[in-house]
Amino acid sequence: MFSEFFIRRPRFAIVISLFLMDDFINKLNNSPEVMVAFGSYTSDTPHIFIDFDRVKAESMGVSMGNVFDIMQTYFGTAYINDINLGTQVNKVIAQSAWKYRDRIEALNRVKIPNSSGAQVPLTSFATIRKVLAPRSIERYNLYPSAEITIMLNPGFTSGQGMARVSELAKQLPEGYFYEWSGQAYQEQKTEGQFSMVIIAAVVFGFLFLVAQYESWSIPFAVMMSLPTAVLGALIGIIIMQISLSIYTQLGILLLVGLASKNAILIIEFAKEEREVNGASIIDSAAEAARERFRSVLMTALKIRTY
Repeated sequence: MFSEFFIRRPRFAIVISLFLMDDFINKLNNSPEVMVAFGSYTSDTPHIFIDFDRVKAESMGVSMGNVFDIMQTYFGTAYINDINLGTQVNKVIAQSAWKYRDRIEALNRVKIPNSSGAQVPLTSFATIRKVLAPRSIERYNLYPSAEITIMLNPGFTSGQGMARVSELAKQLPEGYFYEWSGQAYQEQKTEGQFSMVIIAAVVFGFLFLVAQYESWSIPFAVMMSLPTAVLGALIGIIIMQISLSIYTQLGILLLVGLASKNAILIIEFAKEEREVNGASIIDSAAEAARERFRSVLMTALKIRTY
């Protein structure tokens, strides 16, 4: 099972500590419940940081909007207009040649026109330096965050894995928070509700049978097949070392319906055998089981011919 897990910081914070991320992922990978945990977040990607002295720029008559437009044209692209070539409409994009923007020294050649038309060097009001920063900043619920994907070892339930991750996440420094996403988030919201779903399925199934047979006693015979079916499923889960995940729980829920349907096939025939032919309860049940065994077996195993 894959789980999506986010570590986030307050909204005013930007960078998440890479050392903290690596330490947390190492703790996850050393946990017996976790097969592998990994994240794509990195905060040590080389960047070029330009610190503008806006007061000095304004004193030189340089508009900051003009600065950003010129830098976009030099080192990025700028849309000019559209041009018709035959039957095609093409966009005109302005961009400086690669040799004029392939090095950090290219910033020293950039000049910005001021309000009087004079060319002002960019470096006269800007400080350029190399820094390490995240390649991209991912946000979750508007907060800067880092995503971690977790895969659990066989034999551990998703609840056990989530409990272990939450236990480790509580050791994060002050100011850091964690949240679940995707399927893990949905499972966390519905945690502990499976038993209520099973009880509701049994109660409603019983009431439907009461209405069908117009009897309070016959549906009890159908319901008596459910403990055996569920017990067999749990034994199989233990033998195969399958985790009690959401899919396993849904399978058990479907098994309740399947076992009830099979019991109805047998009990319906036994009821008819006793009421019409006057057979005893034991003889009616034995005859019903013998007659309906093949259809029940085919339904349960879902035999298909290829």
